[in-house]
Amino acid sequence: MRRDRSLRIIHRTVTVDGLRQRVTKALTVHGHCPDEAQLEKFETWLIRRMWNEYQTELMDQLIIARNDLNRINMKFPNGRQGMPYSHTIQVNPEVFECHEVKGLAGSGLKLHRDAAGNITLSGVPALAGELEFSLYFSYPGWSPDRELLERKIHVAFNTDPDSLWQNVPVPDGIDYPKTDNDMKYVSVGILPDGSVGKDIVAASRRGRSHAHEGSPRDDDFTIGYLADDGWYVIAVADGAGSAKYSREGSRIACREVENSVRRLLSEVGNDFIEAIGSYNDDPTQENAGRVGTFIYNTVVKAAWEASRAIKTESENKAGAVVRDYSTTLLMAVCRKFDFGWFVATYWVGDGAIGLLLDDGTVKIMGEPDGGEYAGQTRFLTMPSIFSDRTRYRFTIVPDFKALVLMTDGVSDPWFETDANLQRPEKWTEMMQALNSAVSLSGHSEDCAAELLAWLGFRSRGNHDDRTIAILY
Repeated sequence: MRRDRSLRIIHRTVTVDGLRQRVTKALTVHGHCPDEAQLEKFETWLIRRMWNEYQTELMDQLIIARNDLNRINMKFPNGRQGMPYSHTIQVNPEVFECHEVKGLAGSGLKLHRDAAGNITLSGVPALAGELEFSLYFSYPGWSPDRELLERKIHVAFNTDPDSLWQNVPVPDGIDYPKTDNDMKYVSVGILPDGSVGKDIVAASRRGRSHAHEGSPRDDDFTIGYLADDGWYVIAVADGAGSAKYSREGSRIACREVENSVRRLLSEVGNDFIEAIGSYNDDPTQENAGRVGTFIYNTVVKAAWEASRAIKTESENKAGAVVRDYSTTLLMAVCRKFDFGWFVATYWVGDGAIGLLLDDGTVKIMGEPDGGEYAGQTRFLTMPSIFSDRTRYRFTIVPDFKALVLMTDGVSDPWFETDANLQRPEKWTEMMQALNSAVSLSGHSEDCAAELLAWLGFRSRGNHDDRTIAILY
């Protein structure tokens, strides 16, 4: 019915335009003289035939156009859920014009088209899995009633790894509770010699693996400045994940180290300071030995007293043994002199201590302990630790950019291997990332919160607690 009505409309239109007269004249020239009824039947037959041929031609054009459209590369690369996504394809606007898109509702993505034929899919994918949407095209100049050409697009978005990690609170009532995160900033101000002192900042963050299991943070740290004597004290500690009370072992180690260093440095007084000055003036083996003796009687002894405090705690805890409190310990004491900076360190376990110098080089102030298997290390609670007199180091430098102490939760993702600790470019890469997120160039207490936030950086396969302390 609809087709016959269309034909009648066309018939009336062409009649008005004079088609009948032209057809009648052409038939007469060829010796045909149809009556009115015959002429009308002929016109109807002719229009129907022409219409069918026209529709066939349009369908052929449509098939050809679809094939041409399907041959165009419109591949969008895969993305990741929750991560910004943007990709642009280009379709020649003189061949195909993109009119609309369907299927992006709720995806977090939008499509942008411009006159040059650039088609950009961008946004933050809200869901994981395969997304199917359709783009609709036409040839330029097609009439509005023409059927648009559909091109289906498939893009896969991988699951956001963060969504797989849970943040389970630590149960109430556990032995030795500890906050998930900690941070501290020490502003030193003006030193006794009138120069501006270096500040210290530290932060510690519960790792994803602990948060996923609802277990507490095992790391700890301490930072301090002894204004009376001009000494800086810094320590970081990483409680062994396999030891059930290691979180307390790391806390005791850091607390006792700072308390002992303060007391022991005050006891040696100016004798230590004079020994450092003598070594700077005349760096003989004898003077180096004298400095080493003072380090052993202050820094190393402080570490030993920390180990004894851990042992005492284990003896007072029913059912506990000292290895339940196993922890690493990295510590440093520093002081500014008129000839430069004195830095002494003590290192037990993995992690890293790096002294970043003004010329871009790095002094690694010790050696990380490694075991026979990956993840093994040495701990402060092991009896053999204090028989090793190579664990402390000292140096004198004119100045430095930063002294950095970190647990392996930070050093592993940034350096990957112990050998890489010796590569200055690795330290530069880490410090550039730090400086872009943390205000280390000024004297702002905001840097503590910034440092804690920075410790949330992503690193595939590295989800341990993260602790770092920086003298800068």
